[in-house]
Amino acid sequence: MSSAALQSYLAGIDPVAAPVVLALDAAIRTAQPDLDVAVKYRIVTYALQRLAHLGFEDVVDPAAVGAYVTEAVGRYSEYKANAQEVLDASRAAATARRPPMAGS
Repeated sequence: MSSAALQSYLAGIDPVAAPVVLALDAAIRTAQPDLDVAVKYRIVTYALQRLAHLGFEDVVDPAAVGAYVTEAVGRYSEYKANAQEVLDASRAAATARRPPMAGS
């Protein structure tokens, strides 16, 4: 279910937004259940084994960040046009990684 970080975030937002936040959280965690959830910069964030977190001592590689953002923006229309296929593929990949339930 929901993490302490998510509950903390929900306590500070407009209750009207809570259903959307919860639905997004459920979709993200269904697709990638191993992501770390935290509240950073006053928003809920998801990171793979804390690899997306930069500390203040870290050096930012502008070319790498720019390439990442440019790729994400460039793929937006592709994602929107194929949203159901992307979702189905994510769910299939997540299901394949889960160990079988006991007794099944």
